[in-house]
Amino acid sequence: MLTAQEWQVISSQVTDAMNVHVKPFVAPISASMGAGGRHVGTGTYVTQGGRRTLLSCEHVLAVGRHYRFSGSEKVWGHQAEWSYDKALDVAFLDVPDEPWDAFPHDAQAVPYQRFAERHHTIGNEEILFFRGYAGENSQFLVDTLEANASGYGTQEVRDTGDGDHFEIFWEPTSTRLTAGTSEEARQRVKYRDPHGFSGSLVWNTRYCEVTRAGETWAPAEAVVVGMVQQWLPGAKRLRVLRVEHVRNWLDLQTPG
Repeated sequence: MLTAQEWQVISSQVTDAMNVHVKPFVAPISASMGAGGRHVGTGTYVTQGGRRTLLSCEHVLAVGRHYRFSGSEKVWGHQAEWSYDKALDVAFLDVPDEPWDAFPHDAQAVPYQRFAERHHTIGNEEILFFRGYAGENSQFLVDTLEANASGYGTQEVRDTGDGDHFEIFWEPTSTRLTAGTSEEARQRVKYRDPHGFSGSLVWNTRYCEVTRAGETWAPAEAVVVGMVQQWLPGAKRLRVLRVEHVRNWLDLQTPG
């Protein structure tokens, strides 16, 4: 059985590996306000049936539909129609080739096959992960969005949630920086306010599942199991929509 210190080292390593793996998939979403703007949430690029989209919460894209690609400072505005379900609080906008191919960037889209059929872990000890853009780490300078993402390794809160949602820990006072956190990030990144994480996809790293089966774990083993939708400040938790509801809605929008 692992000691607390050994588990902390493993959790740090898994979180660092997932942070690198997920970085190209994630985008900050902002709202235009004259010559400037404001950060409103997080989105993830997804490919499904030959269609490339930016997936997020409805309450995020209803406010702002400007985005950028990892490795590029260019901010793109979406003026066309977009798809949403207000009751479910999910939405996406199409990302055509014109912005995607216009300038060099490092962005990638998550293949739909990496969305789990349903949220399931082998136990509450399994390491979950999400990467998002908190508002406290984002600002507009002139007409440029300066946004710094944060990656978090966490776990599901035992005996919480319902058939639609589950909850994960997000406790600022208990946050530990990973071994791979750069000195610059240690000095600059704040982790007190999760506003802006809405729309972030939650990944089941499957670390415990894979290693207990005697296999070697890698970030490619991880699958999407939900989407962050709400902060529960009194409980120090984030509320996550289960992936099966996200999948059901996406399947209706993109048949086949």
